Amino acid sequence: MGFVRIKKIKGSEYGYLVENTWTSKGSRQKVKGYLGKIIKPAKATDISAPDLKELTYADALKAITKWTLLQHGFQEGAASMLMHATVLADLQQGRFVNKTNPAVIAMNEGFLCNHTFQEALGFIPSSNIEEILGKELASVLLEAGLSVPHEVFVQLFEKMHNTYKPNVNPHAP
Repeated sequence: MGFVRIKKIKGSEYGYLVENTWTSKGSRQKVKGYLGKIIKPAKATDISAPDLKELTYADALKAITKWTLLQHGFQEGAASMLMHATVLADLQQGRFVNKTNPAVIAMNEGFLCNHTFQEALGFIPSSNIEEILGKELASVLLEAGLSVPHEVFVQLFEKMHNTYKPNVNPHAP
């Protein structure tokens, strides 16, 4: 798993997926791929957080993403599309584009892009221990720029926790 690194080229910022690797000379970053131009929409408004009770994890994550984008000035379009100037967010396809090129939306100290959204959608915790699961889920959300209120995080956490219950051996004494 990598992280987003920003490079400034000719006055514009671009996001790259990088991984740290260790060499005999110390830590080095290896660029794994181009993610897109950095777009920085300002937080425009506060709206009520979504209720996730009846949603699957994937639909809950899409609702949180939509809510976050709406707070940053995006407007609802057709189907599951949201627009902000020349930036299109297609939550059904998990695509974020600026005109026709990939985009990285910088919000809440994180970066929402095709990669981070797919990482959040496909999140599988390394453990069902509540503390570990909670930290890993929080990290995935923050990396994608999705900062959620405590009550919304708890709802999402419960969905994930219920999905990954530990295996119970019915034949155990």
